[in-house]
Amino acid sequence: MFNADMQAAVDNAAAKYGAAGIQAAVVRAGVASETYFTGWAVKDVQPMTQDTKLRSASISKVAIAIELMLLQEEGKLSLLDPLSQHWGAPVQNPNHPEVPITLQTCLTHTTTILPFDFNISRAYEASVQQLMRPESYTMETPGTQMAWAYNNYVFSVLGMALERTSGTYLDLFLNANLWDPLEADAAFEGGELRDTAHIATLYQQDGSVGLSADVQRTFKRPLVPASTGINFAGGLTASAGDLAKMTAVLSNEGAYHGRQILTPASVATMRQGQFPVQGVFLQAQPLRVQNNLFQRQTICYHSGSAYGGLHLLSFDPDTGDGAVVLTSGAANPMDDSGLYAVCTEISEAFYQILANSRQ
Repeated sequence: MFNADMQAAVDNAAAKYGAAGIQAAVVRAGVASETYFTGWAVKDVQPMTQDTKLRSASISKVAIAIELMLLQEEGKLSLLDPLSQHWGAPVQNPNHPEVPITLQTCLTHTTTILPFDFNISRAYEASVQQLMRPESYTMETPGTQMAWAYNNYVFSVLGMALERTSGTYLDLFLNANLWDPLEADAAFEGGELRDTAHIATLYQQDGSVGLSADVQRTFKRPLVPASTGINFAGGLTASAGDLAKMTAVLSNEGAYHGRQILTPASVATMRQGQFPVQGVFLQAQPLRVQNNLFQRQTICYHSGSAYGGLHLLSFDPDTGDGAVVLTSGAANPMDDSGLYAVCTEISEAFYQILANSRQ
């Protein structure tokens, strides 16, 4: 269902923002549809195609949340469980010993665990020790709006906790329960993809390499599940089309082509706004929600950026429409919505074209 105006939106954004490559996929009324692309996956070697796989940065957190919901549906955990219950060691803010740090606070970035950078080890044993130190916590009360702080470190911990509870790797669990049913190929470690030949190099805005395809192919699962969370906050590698299928599940009450992947209740939980952040969006679990974005009444979304990649996954829960935009090497100005302008311009064009097609 090729649309020349959608391709033009991708081409124009690539030229305007100097992207090395862009891949963007469409969700039409709850069904993943076509993918548009331009530029290079690997400069002067491999063009961008619909099959190219890109490291999606923080969009990874959406897949983590889907696994949590699936485990909850299986009765292996509850969103309100203390994180300690699935971590195997105490995780408690000593300033608020009566308030548990729950799995839900992980999704809403309100654990009060400090948002450590990647200089702090993501290995399990090191993380256990880190989380037992009183200085690893803020003074805020877990689970409250004031406790909000975007936290990659916590999603590394959450991923390891889910591997402990499921007894297997996140990749293998999601393959069985999400990616294989969707006929998608995605992995938290690029080297674990079925198709590693089409991994994209991520370029910085100045044209330098942020993360090469060859290096990504060396990323493998550890020998033991839950031994490290290094890739869980941002390592999910997939095509825009793969992520559009995941988006379609969330925009279509958990169903995809008649198959129920998640229950409607699980989808509603992920989309449920909890509190406003910075006067811009509502923090959901872990999606974000904005009103009057892309000329739609409500948009649920998650963005991501790392190594020069600027990305956005979004959907309209009322119509089931959606868009996934993955970019490499683009300039990174942000718009008034707190999103990267290159992703906003493509997404807004896609939503407008989808709306016009129904008139």
